[in-house]
Amino acid sequence: LQAGEALLANYSMLVQRKGDGISTTIQQVPYTEFNNFRIDLLLAPMGIAFGFMGLAYCVLDALLLKSKNNFELFRVVGVTEWTTNLAIVAYKTSTAFVPFFLVVIALGLGLKSMLFGNSGRWLGTILILLSYAFSIAPLGLLFATMLTDYKSVSQWFPGVFMTLMSLPYTAWVLVLQLVPSAVDIILIVGDVLCIIPPFAFQRGLGAVLYVSSTFSDENLSWGDVWSWESRVWFTILLMAVVGGIEWVVLYRRTVRRSRATKLVPEDRHEAAPKDVKGDDEVEAERERSLGSDSGIRSRDLVKTFYLPPRKKGEQKKIKKAVGGISLGIDAGEKFCLVGPNGAGKSVTLSMISGELRPDHGEIALDGEVASSTEDDINHLYSRSNISYAPQFDSLFDKKTVAEHLKFYAQVRG
Repeated sequence: LQAGEALLANYSMLVQRKGDGISTTIQQVPYTEFNNFRIDLLLAPMGIAFGFMGLAYCVLDALLLKSKNNFELFRVVGVTEWTTNLAIVAYKTSTAFVPFFLVVIALGLGLKSMLFGNSGRWLGTILILLSYAFSIAPLGLLFATMLTDYKSVSQWFPGVFMTLMSLPYTAWVLVLQLVPSAVDIILIVGDVLCIIPPFAFQRGLGAVLYVSSTFSDENLSWGDVWSWESRVWFTILLMAVVGGIEWVVLYRRTVRRSRATKLVPEDRHEAAPKDVKGDDEVEAERERSLGSDSGIRSRDLVKTFYLPPRKKGEQKKIKKAVGGISLGIDAGEKFCLVGPNGAGKSVTLSMISGELRPDHGEIALDGEVASSTEDDINHLYSRSNISYAPQFDSLFDKKTVAEHLKFYAQVRG
Protein backbone atom coordinates (compact mmCIF):
# COMPACT_ATOMS: atom_id res chain seq x y z
CA LEU A 1 0.00 0.00 0.00
CA GLN A 2 2.84 2.42 0.82
CA ALA A 3 4.57 1.70 -2.48
CA GLY A 4 1.37 2.26 -4.39
CA GLU A 5 0.72 5.53 -2.58
CA ALA A 6 4.20 6.80 -3.37
CA LEU A 7 3.81 5.79 -7.02
CA LEU A 8 0.48 7.59 -7.43
CA ALA A 9 1.57 10.68 -5.48
CA ASN A 10 4.68 11.23 -7.59
CA TYR A 11 3.53 9.84 -10.91
CA SER A 12 4.43 13.04 -12.76
CA MET A 13 8.06 12.76 -11.63
CA LEU A 14 8.30 9.40 -13.40
CA VAL A 15 7.01 10.57 -16.76
CA GLN A 16 8.36 14.14 -16.84
CA ARG A 17 11.87 15.46 -16.74
CA LYS A 18 13.63 15.58 -13.42
CA GLY A 19 12.61 18.55 -11.35
CA ASP A 20 9.34 19.18 -13.20
CA GLY A 21 7.21 16.84 -11.06
CA ILE A 22 4.78 17.90 -8.37
CA SER A 23 5.03 16.05 -5.06
CA THR A 24 1.72 15.44 -3.33
CA THR A 25 0.31 13.34 -0.51
CA ILE A 26 -2.78 11.14 -0.32
CA GLN A 27 -5.05 11.20 2.71
CA GLN A 28 -8.14 9.12 3.56
CA VAL A 29 -11.38 10.98 3.07
CA PRO A 30 -12.92 11.59 6.51
CA TYR A 31 -16.14 9.50 6.03
CA THR A 32 -18.80 10.25 8.60
CA GLU A 33 -20.19 6.67 8.46
CA PHE A 34 -18.48 3.38 7.67
CA ASN A 35 -19.98 -0.11 8.04
CA ASN A 36 -17.44 -2.87 8.66
CA PHE A 37 -17.90 -6.07 6.68
CA ARG A 38 -18.94 -8.94 9.01
CA ILE A 39 -17.11 -12.02 7.70
CA ASP A 40 -18.38 -14.02 10.68
CA LEU A 41 -21.92 -13.75 9.30
CA LEU A 42 -20.69 -15.77 6.32
CA LEU A 43 -18.14 -18.22 7.66
CA ALA A 44 -19.70 -19.31 10.98
CA PRO A 45 -23.13 -20.37 9.61
CA MET A 46 -21.56 -22.03 6.57
CA GLY A 47 -19.03 -23.95 8.65
CA ILE A 48 -21.70 -25.26 11.01
CA ALA A 49 -23.91 -26.18 8.05
CA PHE A 50 -21.11 -28.28 6.56
CA GLY A 51 -20.74 -30.03 9.91
CA PHE A 52 -24.36 -31.21 9.75
CA MET A 53 -24.16 -32.46 6.15
CA GLY A 54 -24.31 -36.07 7.34
CA LEU A 55 -28.08 -35.86 7.75
CA ALA A 56 -28.53 -34.99 4.08
CA TYR A 57 -26.53 -38.11 3.22
CA CYS A 58 -29.58 -40.17 4.13
CA VAL A 59 -30.08 -40.27 0.38
CA LEU A 60 -26.97 -42.43 -0.03
CA ASP A 61 -27.97 -44.86 2.72
CA ALA A 62 -31.42 -45.28 1.21
CA LEU A 63 -30.04 -45.80 -2.30
CA LEU A 64 -27.55 -48.35 -0.99
CA LEU A 65 -30.39 -50.39 0.53
CA LYS A 66 -32.40 -49.99 -2.65
CA SER A 67 -29.51 -51.19 -4.82
CA LYS A 68 -29.23 -54.36 -2.73
CA ASN A 69 -33.00 -55.04 -2.84
CA ASN A 70 -33.23 -54.58 0.92
CA PHE A 71 -36.45 -52.59 0.71
CA GLU A 72 -38.16 -55.51 -1.01
CA LEU A 73 -36.64 -58.03 1.38
CA PHE A 74 -37.75 -56.03 4.42
CA ARG A 75 -41.22 -55.35 3.00
CA VAL A 76 -42.19 -59.00 2.55
CA VAL A 77 -41.40 -59.73 6.22
CA GLY A 78 -43.59 -56.88 7.41
CA VAL A 79 -41.06 -54.01 7.65
CA THR A 80 -42.49 -51.19 5.54
CA GLU A 81 -40.41 -48.76 3.50
CA TRP A 82 -41.59 -45.96 5.82
CA THR A 83 -40.22 -47.84 8.84
CA THR A 84 -36.94 -48.48 7.06
CA ASN A 85 -36.60 -44.76 6.29
CA LEU A 86 -37.24 -43.91 9.94
CA ALA A 87 -34.47 -46.34 10.89
CA ILE A 88 -32.10 -44.58 8.46
CA VAL A 89 -32.91 -41.21 10.04
CA ALA A 90 -32.41 -42.62 13.54
CA TYR A 91 -29.02 -44.01 12.52
CA LYS A 92 -27.88 -40.77 10.90
CA THR A 93 -29.15 -38.69 13.79
CA SER A 94 -27.24 -40.73 16.38
CA THR A 95 -24.01 -40.94 14.38
CA ALA A 96 -23.88 -37.64 12.46
CA PHE A 97 -26.13 -35.07 14.11
CA VAL A 98 -25.97 -35.66 17.87
CA PRO A 99 -22.14 -35.75 18.17
CA PHE A 100 -21.64 -32.51 16.23
CA PHE A 101 -24.61 -30.92 17.99
CA LEU A 102 -22.93 -31.53 21.35
CA VAL A 103 -19.58 -30.29 20.01
CA VAL A 104 -21.17 -27.04 18.78
CA ILE A 105 -22.78 -26.43 22.17
CA ALA A 106 -19.59 -27.23 24.08
CA LEU A 107 -17.39 -25.04 21.88
CA GLY A 108 -19.93 -22.25 21.77
CA LEU A 109 -20.16 -22.05 25.55
CA GLY A 110 -16.44 -22.61 26.09
CA LEU A 111 -15.41 -19.92 23.61
CA LYS A 112 -18.27 -17.62 24.63
CA SER A 113 -19.65 -17.44 21.12
CA MET A 114 -22.39 -14.90 20.40
CA LEU A 115 -24.49 -17.85 19.23
CA PHE A 116 -24.93 -18.83 22.87
CA GLY A 117 -25.13 -15.35 24.30
CA ASN A 118 -27.71 -13.91 26.65
CA SER A 119 -31.27 -12.71 25.99
CA GLY A 120 -32.34 -15.94 24.33
CA ARG A 121 -29.65 -16.19 21.68
CA TRP A 122 -28.66 -19.59 23.08
CA LEU A 123 -32.27 -20.76 22.77
CA GLY A 124 -32.51 -19.49 19.20
CA THR A 125 -29.33 -21.33 18.21
CA ILE A 126 -30.51 -24.63 19.71
CA LEU A 127 -33.93 -24.37 18.06
CA ILE A 128 -32.30 -23.54 14.72
CA LEU A 129 -30.08 -26.63 14.96
CA LEU A 130 -33.01 -28.90 15.85
CA SER A 131 -35.27 -27.42 13.16
CA TYR A 132 -32.57 -27.95 10.56
CA ALA A 133 -32.22 -31.60 11.51
CA PHE A 134 -36.01 -31.98 11.31
CA SER A 135 -36.14 -30.50 7.80
CA ILE A 136 -32.95 -31.76 6.12
CA ALA A 137 -33.31 -35.50 6.89
CA PRO A 138 -36.59 -36.05 4.97
CA LEU A 139 -35.25 -33.93 2.12
CA GLY A 140 -32.44 -36.42 1.54
CA LEU A 141 -34.86 -39.36 1.67
CA LEU A 142 -37.17 -37.66 -0.82
CA PHE A 143 -34.24 -37.41 -3.23
CA ALA A 144 -33.73 -41.16 -2.76
CA THR A 145 -37.28 -41.89 -3.95
CA MET A 146 -36.51 -40.11 -7.22
CA LEU A 147 -33.04 -41.59 -7.86
CA THR A 148 -31.91 -45.15 -8.52
CA ASP A 149 -28.18 -45.57 -9.17
CA TYR A 150 -26.23 -45.55 -5.89
CA LYS A 151 -22.76 -45.52 -7.46
CA SER A 152 -23.31 -42.52 -9.70
CA VAL A 153 -25.21 -40.54 -7.06
CA SER A 154 -22.48 -41.15 -4.47
CA GLN A 155 -20.00 -39.52 -6.85
CA TRP A 156 -21.87 -36.31 -7.71
CA PHE A 157 -24.22 -35.74 -4.76
CA PRO A 158 -21.69 -34.47 -2.16
CA GLY A 159 -20.24 -31.82 -4.46
CA VAL A 160 -23.58 -30.71 -5.84
CA PHE A 161 -25.17 -30.51 -2.41
CA MET A 162 -22.30 -28.52 -0.91
CA THR A 163 -22.40 -26.10 -3.82
CA LEU A 164 -26.16 -25.60 -3.64
CA MET A 165 -25.95 -25.23 0.13
CA SER A 166 -23.20 -22.60 0.17
CA LEU A 167 -23.70 -20.46 -2.94
CA PRO A 168 -27.18 -18.96 -2.27
CA TYR A 169 -26.37 -17.86 1.28
CA THR A 170 -22.89 -16.62 0.33
CA ALA A 171 -24.27 -14.48 -2.48
CA TRP A 172 -27.08 -13.16 -0.31
CA VAL A 173 -24.80 -12.16 2.60
CA LEU A 174 -22.33 -10.45 0.28
CA VAL A 175 -25.03 -8.44 -1.49
CA LEU A 176 -26.70 -7.58 1.82
CA GLN A 177 -23.53 -6.03 3.22
CA LEU A 178 -22.12 -4.51 0.04
CA VAL A 179 -25.34 -2.92 -1.24
CA PRO A 180 -26.92 -1.31 1.84
CA SER A 181 -29.06 0.96 -0.32
CA ALA A 182 -31.20 -2.02 -1.40
CA VAL A 183 -31.44 -3.68 2.02
CA ASP A 184 -35.26 -3.88 2.01
CA ILE A 185 -35.40 -5.76 -1.29
CA ILE A 186 -32.52 -8.02 -0.27
CA LEU A 187 -34.26 -8.93 2.99
CA ILE A 188 -37.44 -9.86 1.09
CA VAL A 189 -35.42 -12.07 -1.24
CA GLY A 190 -33.88 -13.72 1.83
CA ASP A 191 -37.34 -14.28 3.31
CA VAL A 192 -38.39 -16.15 0.16
CA LEU A 193 -35.18 -18.21 0.02
CA CYS A 194 -35.84 -19.40 3.58
CA ILE A 195 -38.15 -22.07 2.15
CA ILE A 196 -34.87 -23.89 1.36
CA PRO A 197 -33.80 -25.50 4.68
CA PRO A 198 -30.00 -25.03 4.28
CA PHE A 199 -30.48 -21.35 3.49
CA ALA A 200 -32.90 -20.82 6.39
CA PHE A 201 -30.44 -22.59 8.71
CA GLN A 202 -27.51 -20.36 7.76
CA ARG A 203 -29.61 -17.21 7.77
CA GLY A 204 -30.97 -18.03 11.23
CA LEU A 205 -27.47 -18.45 12.67
CA GLY A 206 -26.36 -15.28 10.90
CA ALA A 207 -29.31 -13.42 12.45
CA VAL A 208 -28.30 -14.57 15.94
CA LEU A 209 -24.77 -13.30 15.31
CA TYR A 210 -25.99 -10.00 13.87
CA VAL A 211 -28.11 -8.83 16.81
CA SER A 212 -25.03 -8.33 18.99
CA SER A 213 -21.26 -8.81 18.76
CA THR A 214 -20.88 -9.41 22.51
CA PHE A 215 -21.40 -12.67 24.39
CA SER A 216 -23.02 -10.96 27.37
CA ASP A 217 -24.71 -7.78 26.18
CA GLU A 218 -26.48 -5.90 28.97
CA ASN A 219 -28.25 -3.65 26.48
CA LEU A 220 -29.75 -6.60 24.58
CA SER A 221 -33.24 -7.86 25.44
CA TRP A 222 -35.28 -10.92 24.48
CA GLY A 223 -37.44 -8.64 22.38
CA ASP A 224 -34.42 -7.62 20.32
CA VAL A 225 -33.45 -11.23 19.60
CA TRP A 226 -36.96 -12.43 18.81
CA SER A 227 -38.20 -9.39 16.90
CA TRP A 228 -39.26 -9.39 13.25
CA GLU A 229 -36.21 -7.32 12.36
CA SER A 230 -33.87 -10.10 13.49
CA ARG A 231 -35.99 -12.86 11.87
CA VAL A 232 -34.54 -15.54 14.14
CA TRP A 233 -37.98 -16.99 14.87
CA PHE A 234 -38.95 -16.70 11.20
CA THR A 235 -36.21 -19.08 10.05
CA ILE A 236 -37.12 -21.57 12.79
CA LEU A 237 -40.79 -21.44 11.82
CA LEU A 238 -40.12 -21.95 8.12
CA MET A 239 -37.80 -24.91 8.71
CA ALA A 240 -40.44 -26.51 10.95
CA VAL A 241 -43.22 -25.94 8.39
CA VAL A 242 -41.17 -27.07 5.38
CA GLY A 243 -39.87 -30.06 7.34
CA GLY A 244 -43.41 -31.05 8.28
CA ILE A 245 -44.49 -30.91 4.65
CA GLU A 246 -41.47 -33.00 3.65
CA TRP A 247 -42.29 -35.66 6.23
CA VAL A 248 -45.91 -35.87 5.03
CA VAL A 249 -44.84 -36.18 1.39
CA LEU A 250 -42.23 -38.80 2.32
CA TYR A 251 -44.84 -40.82 4.21
CA ARG A 252 -47.24 -40.75 1.29
CA ARG A 253 -44.53 -41.76 -1.17
CA THR A 254 -43.23 -44.65 0.95
CA VAL A 255 -46.50 -46.24 2.03
CA ARG A 256 -47.79 -46.25 -1.53
CA ARG A 257 -46.70 -48.40 -4.40
CA SER A 258 -44.99 -46.89 -7.39
CA ARG A 259 -47.34 -45.62 -10.05
CA ALA A 260 -48.55 -47.85 -12.84
CA THR A 261 -47.24 -47.11 -16.30
CA LYS A 262 -49.16 -44.16 -17.71
CA LEU A 263 -50.33 -45.44 -21.06
CA VAL A 264 -51.38 -43.16 -23.87
CA PRO A 265 -54.91 -43.85 -25.20
CA GLU A 266 -53.72 -45.81 -28.23
CA ASP A 267 -51.66 -48.14 -25.98
CA ARG A 268 -54.19 -48.81 -23.22
CA HIS A 269 -55.17 -52.11 -24.76
CA GLU A 270 -51.69 -53.37 -23.83
CA ALA A 271 -52.77 -53.46 -20.15
CA ALA A 272 -55.29 -56.22 -20.91
CA PRO A 273 -54.17 -59.78 -19.99
CA LYS A 274 -53.58 -62.30 -22.72
CA ASP A 275 -56.45 -64.61 -23.55
CA VAL A 276 -55.38 -68.08 -22.39
CA LYS A 277 -58.34 -69.98 -23.77
CA GLY A 278 -57.18 -73.01 -25.69
CA ASP A 279 -54.01 -73.48 -23.61
CA ASP A 280 -55.16 -76.12 -21.15
CA GLU A 281 -52.18 -76.01 -18.77
CA VAL A 282 -52.09 -72.19 -18.52
CA GLU A 283 -55.85 -72.06 -18.14
CA ALA A 284 -55.72 -74.68 -15.37
CA GLU A 285 -53.04 -72.67 -13.52
CA ARG A 286 -55.21 -69.56 -13.77
CA GLU A 287 -58.18 -71.42 -12.31
CA ARG A 288 -55.99 -72.65 -9.47
CA SER A 289 -54.90 -69.07 -8.69
CA LEU A 290 -58.56 -68.10 -8.39
CA GLY A 291 -59.50 -71.02 -6.20
CA SER A 292 -58.03 -69.70 -2.94
CA ASP A 293 -56.30 -66.69 -1.35
CA SER A 294 -53.86 -68.78 0.67
CA GLY A 295 -50.20 -69.28 -0.24
CA ILE A 296 -48.90 -67.12 -3.11
CA ARG A 297 -51.37 -66.14 -5.84
CA SER A 298 -51.01 -63.84 -8.83
CA ARG A 299 -53.99 -63.31 -11.07
CA ASP A 300 -53.71 -61.91 -14.59
CA LEU A 301 -50.73 -59.69 -13.72
CA VAL A 302 -49.73 -57.32 -16.53
CA LYS A 303 -46.76 -54.96 -16.55
CA THR A 304 -45.75 -52.65 -19.38
CA PHE A 305 -42.86 -50.24 -19.85
CA TYR A 306 -42.03 -47.54 -22.36
CA LEU A 307 -38.63 -47.94 -23.95
CA PRO A 308 -36.64 -44.73 -24.57
CA PRO A 309 -36.29 -43.86 -28.26
CA ARG A 310 -32.98 -44.83 -29.86
CA LYS A 311 -32.89 -41.81 -32.15
CA LYS A 312 -34.15 -38.26 -31.93
CA GLY A 313 -37.61 -37.86 -33.33
CA GLU A 314 -38.60 -41.48 -32.74
CA GLN A 315 -41.62 -42.24 -30.59
CA LYS A 316 -41.29 -44.27 -27.40
CA LYS A 317 -42.05 -47.94 -27.94
CA ILE A 318 -44.06 -49.94 -25.44
CA LYS A 319 -42.78 -53.23 -24.06
CA LYS A 320 -45.13 -55.71 -22.44
CA ALA A 321 -42.83 -57.32 -19.89
CA VAL A 322 -45.56 -59.51 -18.35
CA GLY A 323 -48.69 -60.30 -20.35
CA GLY A 324 -51.11 -61.64 -17.73
CA ILE A 325 -49.39 -64.27 -15.59
CA SER A 326 -51.42 -66.29 -13.10
CA LEU A 327 -49.85 -68.49 -10.42
CA GLY A 328 -51.31 -70.57 -7.63
CA ILE A 329 -48.68 -71.76 -5.14
CA ASP A 330 -49.78 -73.47 -1.94
CA ALA A 331 -47.86 -73.56 1.33
CA GLY A 332 -45.08 -76.17 1.28
CA GLU A 333 -45.25 -76.56 -2.47
CA LYS A 334 -42.15 -76.33 -4.69
CA PHE A 335 -42.89 -74.22 -7.75
CA CYS A 336 -40.35 -73.37 -10.44
CA LEU A 337 -40.84 -70.35 -12.69
CA VAL A 338 -38.71 -70.92 -15.79
CA GLY A 339 -38.10 -68.70 -18.79
CA PRO A 340 -35.38 -67.13 -20.97
CA ASN A 341 -33.86 -63.71 -20.31
CA GLY A 342 -36.49 -61.02 -20.73
CA ALA A 343 -39.41 -63.38 -20.21
CA GLY A 344 -40.62 -61.37 -17.17
CA LYS A 345 -39.58 -63.57 -14.24
CA SER A 346 -37.89 -60.80 -12.23
CA VAL A 347 -40.66 -58.33 -13.05
CA THR A 348 -43.23 -60.83 -11.79
CA LEU A 349 -41.41 -61.25 -8.49
CA SER A 350 -41.00 -57.47 -8.19
CA MET A 351 -44.77 -57.09 -8.53
CA ILE A 352 -45.44 -59.77 -5.93
CA SER A 353 -42.92 -58.20 -3.52
CA GLY A 354 -44.51 -54.77 -3.94
CA GLU A 355 -41.62 -53.05 -5.70
CA LEU A 356 -43.57 -52.59 -8.95
CA ARG A 357 -47.26 -51.88 -9.42
CA PRO A 358 -48.97 -54.06 -12.02
CA ASP A 359 -51.00 -52.37 -14.73
CA HIS A 360 -53.65 -55.04 -14.29
CA GLY A 361 -54.46 -57.94 -12.01
CA GLU A 362 -54.27 -58.74 -8.32
CA ILE A 363 -52.06 -60.50 -5.79
CA ALA A 364 -53.03 -62.71 -2.85
CA LEU A 365 -50.58 -63.66 -0.10
CA ASP A 366 -51.50 -65.81 2.86
CA GLY A 367 -55.16 -64.76 2.78
CA GLU A 368 -54.63 -61.05 2.04
CA VAL A 369 -55.58 -59.65 -1.40
CA ALA A 370 -54.54 -56.45 -3.19
CA SER A 371 -55.55 -55.29 -6.66
CA SER A 372 -53.53 -53.17 -9.07
CA THR A 373 -55.57 -50.09 -8.14
CA GLU A 374 -54.67 -50.16 -4.43
CA ASP A 375 -51.96 -47.76 -3.27
CA ASP A 376 -51.12 -49.26 0.13
CA ILE A 377 -50.49 -53.00 0.01
CA ASN A 378 -48.49 -53.40 3.22
CA HIS A 379 -51.32 -55.54 4.61
CA LEU A 380 -50.22 -58.27 2.19
CA TYR A 381 -47.08 -58.83 4.24
CA SER A 382 -48.39 -58.11 7.75
CA ARG A 383 -48.31 -61.78 8.80
CA SER A 384 -44.65 -62.19 7.77
CA ASN A 385 -45.26 -65.67 6.37
CA ILE A 386 -43.59 -64.93 3.03
CA SER A 387 -39.86 -64.78 2.31
CA TYR A 388 -38.04 -63.29 -0.65
CA ALA A 389 -34.55 -64.06 -1.95
CA PRO A 390 -33.56 -61.49 -4.61
CA GLN A 391 -31.46 -62.30 -7.65
CA PHE A 392 -28.41 -60.63 -6.08
CA ASP A 393 -27.23 -61.14 -2.51
CA SER A 394 -28.43 -58.46 -0.08
CA LEU A 395 -25.18 -58.30 1.87
CA PHE A 396 -23.56 -55.50 3.85
CA ASP A 397 -19.89 -54.99 3.09
CA LYS A 398 -18.75 -54.58 6.70
CA LYS A 399 -20.81 -57.38 8.27
CA THR A 400 -19.61 -60.92 8.98
CA VAL A 401 -21.54 -64.09 8.11
CA ALA A 402 -22.68 -64.49 11.70
CA GLU A 403 -23.80 -60.86 11.88
CA HIS A 404 -25.81 -61.27 8.68
CA LEU A 405 -27.58 -64.35 10.02
CA LYS A 406 -28.36 -62.63 13.31
CA PHE A 407 -29.59 -59.47 11.58
CA TYR A 408 -31.98 -61.20 9.19
CA ALA A 409 -33.24 -63.47 11.95
CA GLN A 410 -34.10 -60.36 13.99
CA VAL A 411 -35.83 -58.81 10.97
CA ARG A 412 -37.96 -61.91 10.63
CA GLY A 413 -38.80 -61.75 14.34
